[in-house]
Amino acid sequence: MTALWKYMIVECKLLLRGVFIGVLLAIVVGAFLIPLINNHYADDIGWYATSSAYRFMWFMFLLAQFLAVSAARRDAAAKSDRVLNALPYHSGQLILARLIALILPFGIVALLPACFYAYQSWQAGMAFSSMTAGLQMLSSYVIPMTFTILLGFWIGTWTRHRIVYLYSLGIVVFLLLFAKLILLKFIPVHWTYFADFGLTDLSRLGFFSELWGFTGNAAYWLHRLFYTALIIIIFSGIVYRAMDSRKEKKRNIIFYPIVAAAVVTMCISVFYYASIWQERTESAKQNLAFYRELPQENPAEINQAAIERFLAGKEADPNMNPLTQQHKNMLQIGQRYSGLTALDYDLKVNLEEKHRMEVQGTIRLKHGGNEAFGRFPLSLRHHFQVNEIKVDGMQADFEWEPGEDVVWVVPASPLQPRTNVKLTIVYAGTVNDWYDPQGSGGIDNSLDAHWERRVFIDKDQLFLPGYYGWYPYPGTDRLAGLEQIHFDGRISSPVMDEAVSESEPYRLPADFHVEVEAGGQMRLVANGERTDLQAAGGRQRVKFDAAGIRGFNLIGGDITEWKEANDHTALSITLSNQIPPAKAKPLTSKLLTHYTELAKIAKMLNPDAYYPNNIHFIRTDYPGSRTNDSLDNQLLYDLPLRRDSLKLIDGNGLSYLPYLIHPASMTNNGFWYFDKYLMKETVLASTTMPSPMFKLTSYMTDAISQFIEHSGNPQDGPLFIPSRHKLNGAPHPVYLAMNNVYQSVGKEDFPKVILQIYEYAQQFEGEVKNEDAKVDTDFTTFLNKIAAARP
Repeated sequence: MTALWKYMIVECKLLLRGVFIGVLLAIVVGAFLIPLINNHYADDIGWYATSSAYRFMWFMFLLAQFLAVSAARRDAAAKSDRVLNALPYHSGQLILARLIALILPFGIVALLPACFYAYQSWQAGMAFSSMTAGLQMLSSYVIPMTFTILLGFWIGTWTRHRIVYLYSLGIVVFLLLFAKLILLKFIPVHWTYFADFGLTDLSRLGFFSELWGFTGNAAYWLHRLFYTALIIIIFSGIVYRAMDSRKEKKRNIIFYPIVAAAVVTMCISVFYYASIWQERTESAKQNLAFYRELPQENPAEINQAAIERFLAGKEADPNMNPLTQQHKNMLQIGQRYSGLTALDYDLKVNLEEKHRMEVQGTIRLKHGGNEAFGRFPLSLRHHFQVNEIKVDGMQADFEWEPGEDVVWVVPASPLQPRTNVKLTIVYAGTVNDWYDPQGSGGIDNSLDAHWERRVFIDKDQLFLPGYYGWYPYPGTDRLAGLEQIHFDGRISSPVMDEAVSESEPYRLPADFHVEVEAGGQMRLVANGERTDLQAAGGRQRVKFDAAGIRGFNLIGGDITEWKEANDHTALSITLSNQIPPAKAKPLTSKLLTHYTELAKIAKMLNPDAYYPNNIHFIRTDYPGSRTNDSLDNQLLYDLPLRRDSLKLIDGNGLSYLPYLIHPASMTNNGFWYFDKYLMKETVLASTTMPSPMFKLTSYMTDAISQFIEHSGNPQDGPLFIPSRHKLNGAPHPVYLAMNNVYQSVGKEDFPKVILQIYEYAQQFEGEVKNEDAKVDTDFTTFLNKIAAARP
């Protein structure tokens, strides 16, 4: 140990000699600080740390491998290796000293993201329980950093020539970036993770969630265990080779057990990794196999129009793919039972180990039809196993409709028209729906490929949306279907990709009383009022009541529901606890202000605009199949979207914030995306917009957002700051004209100007082509006339 300590001191002096230490520190500090500048998600401390750390660690990996190669070939470069080989030293000690001299400083560097995260979390008053997973995952960056150093050192022993630096750089970059792109063509996406030794982009790879924070995924830690064992093997190989070249006496009694233990550890990690993904892939395969018999004939919004035409007895639109005969048959059956509705639910939900749930439900049904039913259908996800059904206390028979999410109930006596009955049902099943969104796309899409879950139950996280069908609903609604992407959009053309897509069927309002028993590690949130909470023995029992909602959603994790209210509106938003209270509370308050003002303006522009007085916002990783579409393409350039699924508040009582609207960015970017989204949802999304109309309504939504921001502020300042809104280097003439109008008409009358702008934009409806410059010129003239008309 004395010799090792001396070697380490010498190696540290060689590494940090002269001005090199100052240059190295400057590079490290600069590389760490640059990603922190202008990070739009700084309010989400977890996201802030992971997104910044990803760029920082990439640079540090490249720097570390360069210094490791330099350390490995130092003796050969100085031509002192032959002299050293004649000296009586132990190769293992010298190599270990050189590696420790690199690993210690770079290990500290690798811990900087964890230290930054810990400091920011502590400053923001975040609970330690919310920090634990993040600290562990960010601290584990030490493992890929150590691997990089070992890999670079090993490559440095290949040859005396300087080209070895290029070898090392090429291999490290290949493993970090290109290996996954190439391997995706041959192996499933989850196995490509092993090629990426860094695995530092936690958000992009699905190990960090925008709602649940750091996921603590077991697959992540098995990956780290695999590379820890590989580090031991590479180190042993380097030492063994050096000792062999110097003809040293090798202690095989030490080498072999260490290497064998490392190999066994690698095999164990791969085995458990494979078992985890076997469960996930089987879930996906079973889903695909089941719903392959239930193809979704068109995209969801178009398919809904096709269904409505069929139920209305109209001929099919030739521009749509026809509905399958099986689909038509189930729709006709559903029409017969359309008078059977659910009035209220009493559900006792027990969340168990291994993604299982057990439900005891009592449903009060109303038979509003004119026909007695000897049997009737309930829509329920096929994953569940029904154990017992009773109708008015009498045992009832039941059977599943083959290939459908429908169970038929046969009561002891027929259901009579104009009566209410009480149905009791007991069922259980596993909810852990994984899917592979890999699909096709460019390099960025391929790097972003990772498995995701739409609906799941974990010991510390939970997402059960009402549209999933986790509780029964009378009727034959199709809960999901197989969405296929065809070569040219026609069913007859080859399939390029396919995935199970939830149908989000329309529901009538009902009352819910839900009692949930779950692990005590997560906080439960629902679109209902929490009426009771009991905790004991590591479990919790929570009760929720909700009146007149179309579906009951249950969400759980390291989350908080933030609430604000004024005289007109009660608003809440569910946020990850990675957004600390000091940021979440003012964000919610400002969200309420914007929502309230938008409601007034939207109803002025469109009297049918739907802005409920009680609304709950949520930004999930998977709120629907359109989360990765851009906001403009989603709402303006595609075909008109289905209003039921894209109303401001959906049929399940929640409003899902789309991809571009992350709550953590609102205080940085303002609420422009939020205002734009709500206006397009409630006022502008009814038609496909031509380019001129799109441009004019964009100006209008800009003005609305800025007008709301000005509420409570002195009118002296301009509506738009000229230096921030430019065209060809000069202040944008449209925004300057907006400022003139605002100064001329004042705050009180400015909403009337917005109405005038909206009416002006309508004249372009149906017009496809118009020069952008002419649109701006004409609009500026229009605004100047408004300003000039006021004293």
